[in-house]
Amino acid sequence: MAMRGRPKAPGMVQICFRVPSDVADFIRDMSIRNDRQPGAELARMLRPLIETEKKRRAWEELQQAPARQGNPSDQSAKEPRRKKAAKVAIAPPTDAGPDLFGPVQHLASKG
Repeated sequence: MAMRGRPKAPGMVQICFRVPSDVADFIRDMSIRNDRQPGAELARMLRPLIETEKKRRAWEELQQAPARQGNPSDQSAKEPRRKKAAKVAIAPPTDAGPDLFGPVQHLASKG
């Protein structure tokens, strides 16, 4: 397949959409003034808006998180119950040395 026009930078996609003529003129004038391609100039204009929108959505998620956590009936309906973890049997201490993290009773009986 033959490529037409300028090759795209990695991670970039090409989009096409219609805008009012005054917006197109503004983008064209700004791209000429700043010596950029019109698409790069448009991306430069939109990037702060996109970052602000991401922050707003993250803030909304944080605001809604306590409301979702406070409703356990919804959680239990969505998630199946999990089995309790099996208890691990602890072996009695050997005479190799005192168990510094074990119960205190067996240390008192040796002394």
